[in-house]
Amino acid sequence: MILRQRNQIIFRDDQNFEAGHPIPTEIDQHIYHAEVFIAIWCKEYACSPWCFDELDLALQRHKEGRLSLWLLCVDDTRVVPPAARALVNYSISSRADLEGTILKLLEHPKGSPNRGHKPRPSRKR
Repeated sequence: MILRQRNQIIFRDDQNFEAGHPIPTEIDQHIYHAEVFIAIWCKEYACSPWCFDELDLALQRHKEGRLSLWLLCVDDTRVVPPAARALVNYSISSRADLEGTILKLLEHPKGSPNRGHKPRPSRKR
């Protein structure tokens, strides 16, 4: 909601995909046109093959410098993909925390994403 209130174009699988079109193709097309990819990292996201595929493509585009990737962690699920582990990620504990983090990231979408933020520390074995 906070993104829509700021006139951001948002693509979500539950609203923006046309009936009869292959979902993976639709997702890929939207990622290729996106400036920012937001992954709400949680157990369900980490276990979904569809989400793995979209994150993999977003990570490739991020590595190429073609989009910003925001990894918002809403539970204690470990971030497993190696390229995703290298990203600054944000621990989210409430809706207010989510909105505040998104607002701060909107101020600096391509610059230093952790300015004014406390990134979630990486877990070492």
